[in-house]
Amino acid sequence: MKTYKAFIVFLLFFLFSCNSNSNNLPISKTKEGKTEPSLHIEGFTLTETLKGAREWELKARSADIYENKKIILVAEIEMIFYDKDKIFSQLKAAEAEIGVDKKDILTRGNVRITSSKNIVLETDKLNWDAKEHTFKTDSYVKVVKDHSVLTGNGLITDPNLENIKILKDVEVKTVKEEAFHFLKKK
Repeated sequence: MKTYKAFIVFLLFFLFSCNSNSNNLPISKTKEGKTEPSLHIEGFTLTETLKGAREWELKARSADIYENKKIILVAEIEMIFYDKDKIFSQLKAAEAEIGVDKKDILTRGNVRITSSKNIVLETDKLNWDAKEHTFKTDSYVKVVKDHSVLTGNGLITDPNLENIKILKDVEVKTVKEEAFHFLKKK
């Protein structure tokens, strides 16, 4: 079954990248005028590779593919980032929107990244810029690192949370040992 799902995903991305707009599948509409997806998939997995090496893998409970809009909406996601096949960070979010053309991903709802160095980032919305390989947001962010909690609005960072730049309203608080462990487990 997993092979079948992988084949469908491969086929969809092949079609998205090779067809012209005039050959797209029709998107149906409900009685209320809402757009229906071209395809709905339960148990969705998407993997990005570069020169045969896995860069990231996104798993979701479900995916709605809108071929005419060239987007995929996924629910209950987990995204794992790799460096030479070693996991260096993990993102979880309630939902995401994947832009098929640029491969950018907008995650929303209880977004949380945990790096291999135990740095934790929390926000309500986070954009993955595929071209620059960075996360960006203009939302409120909280970063727990060592025994410090950094908060502010707006952020740019790499997927391993090693080069974090909080853009404005930055506050830094130190945390006692007991409270620090509670914040990390949350």
